[in-house]
Amino acid sequence: MKNLSFKLKLYSIVIAIIFTTIGTSYFAANSFVETYIERSGSSAIQDKLTLLNQSVTDKLN
Repeated sequence: MKNLSFKLKLYSIVIAIIFTTIGTSYFAANSFVETYIERSGSSAIQDKLTLLNQSVTDKLN
């Protein structure tokens, strides 16, 4: 197998670090956004159900 030059090895390491950083950032942001959407959606649904429950209770009384 051919020996690679020091410059090529250095470029390869830098590119690997950049791709690793981008991948890690993507998964971290994806997880954060998913959790935020889940929480805000659950909160909005709970608020609407509470309003609906109050409305039905008022109409029945």
